[in-house]
Amino acid sequence: MLRTIAGRLPAAGGDISCAAPIIYVGHTDGLSGAISGRENLAGWAKINGFSTTETAIDTALSSFATSRFADLPVRVLSRGQRRRLALARLALAPADSLWLLDEPNAGLDQASSRILDDIAQKHAMAGGMVLAATHLDFAAAAKPAIIAFARAGDMKPFFAQIERDLLIAWQNRQDLGVMLVFFVIIIALFPLAIGANASVLDPLGVPVIWIAALLAILAGFDRLFAQDVRDGWLDQIALSQLGLGWYALAKAISHWLTAGLPLLIMTPLMAMMLNIPLQQWPPLLIALLIGSMGLTLLGVIGAALAEGARRGTALMALLILPLAVPLLIFGTLASQSDRGIISPHLMLLGAVFALLLALAPLVAASALEIGETETGL
Repeated sequence: MLRTIAGRLPAAGGDISCAAPIIYVGHTDGLSGAISGRENLAGWAKINGFSTTETAIDTALSSFATSRFADLPVRVLSRGQRRRLALARLALAPADSLWLLDEPNAGLDQASSRILDDIAQKHAMAGGMVLAATHLDFAAAAKPAIIAFARAGDMKPFFAQIERDLLIAWQNRQDLGVMLVFFVIIIALFPLAIGANASVLDPLGVPVIWIAALLAILAGFDRLFAQDVRDGWLDQIALSQLGLGWYALAKAISHWLTAGLPLLIMTPLMAMMLNIPLQQWPPLLIALLIGSMGLTLLGVIGAALAEGARRGTALMALLILPLAVPLLIFGTLASQSDRGIISPHLMLLGAVFALLLALAPLVAASALEIGETETGL
């Protein structure tokens, strides 16, 4: 029922509408274990357009006595501590918001339960609404109210999601090293397998870089949305100002910044190793810039479909590799163009990228929404 009211599951009949902002705290806490509780809370506030001043964050953290461990990575915290951090979001919520709380007392000690009761009662008395499902005593009595609420139309939540993903990527920066090593190894294996014959190797230099970039960029996409679904962050996104479409685009940008951009920086070194002529570097780098962004958008589509279908790497490969063929062909031909940097093949590559940029967020959002609905049902 709570997920249906929140719009995360379809109603069997009738319509449900709520003009107030919805704050949802479910079984999952919506916290990333790679970053601190303070960073989690600040990121959630930015996504929803709430106050992110240091005073507001400190007040929210102290409301559930979480200040002393707020700067530790969430993965080292106990179940009760993570729950208190999740509930600390309530202190940042507007006075007219609707709180949907699923077993809010679970994992809390008596002192924290009393704090939750007190905060919920104050919220109801101030004109807010509280709807809780619990088998424990919960003293809050919600006072019904419907107050108009208009979502802000700025880009702050979008950039906040990118910032959050980059923070998590920095905490897992060893994955970046593995990806770069994977990229180098793929390129190094071709000369070892083919031999040292320059007449054979030279024409294969550009295609080898493109194949290595394709495999390296797509290697981590099977986990792109998995952690957010498992942590409950996807529920928070769906109820925020950001929405699933912008969320998918933000994930694509942050993934390219942590995977595609390092590969692009490494490419001149690989081009030197493969004896690619210097005058061919500009078209190669520009084509690889556009192509890697297109491959990233394809990966977002595949990751969302695989996550929605609850399948893994095998489905990702079946979905993405055939669709990546046009990018691979146009990118390779544009990189080898003798007509300068701007060539017909580069234009075709740009057209494919523009099409993916328009479609990928919509397809990914629909896939995540359908997958979440089927899981809930």
